[in-house]
Amino acid sequence: MKKIGITGIIGSGKSSVGKILADLGYSILDADKVVHHLYKNSKDLRKKIAERFGSEVLTESGVSREELAKIIFENNEARQDLEKLVYPFLEKEILSFWKFEEQIGSEFVFLEAALFHKIPSILKKLDQVWEVQAPQEKLLERLLGRGMKKEDALARLELQKENKIYMSSSKIKELKNYGSIEELKEEILLFLQKLV
Repeated sequence: MKKIGITGIIGSGKSSVGKILADLGYSILDADKVVHHLYKNSKDLRKKIAERFGSEVLTESGVSREELAKIIFENNEARQDLEKLVYPFLEKEILSFWKFEEQIGSEFVFLEAALFHKIPSILKKLDQVWEVQAPQEKLLERLLGRGMKKEDALARLELQKENKIYMSSSKIKELKNYGSIEELKEEILLFLQKLV
């Protein structure tokens, strides 16, 4: 079973790639959604977050993204602490997803995540990483379209530029998302042909 990662900075179109693959019938795990599921349902993780950041960051449906964002975007050490708490739980979920997919005989599985470099043990197990790319003006346009303020959007983009993937360059494939959804789908179909 081949394991393929999908990554790219905020606004690049990772979720669009994931949706196209799901529509084509492939199994895909969205790391961001898994983390939000853990924020809501993992008693152990919630307890650790409350101990480190205060119980006011917790809500019934998970965490207050606003409160947590305020803390972690202004404080690098706090961001690293949150990652240290979350990633062991996330890694466990990814491994159990792969195990299940292997048991049912899946040929390819996809993992969508922004921060692969933060989980090197998972990165090592990937056969390939598709890095979704888009020009800066497209990224900004998409973020503003989500209702983000321009200065916040630029700050997020700048922060994510540091997220370099350290793995064999032959494993990294640049997936260009410069145009329409139809063009993106055509690009994905070409990538899939090369996997077979």
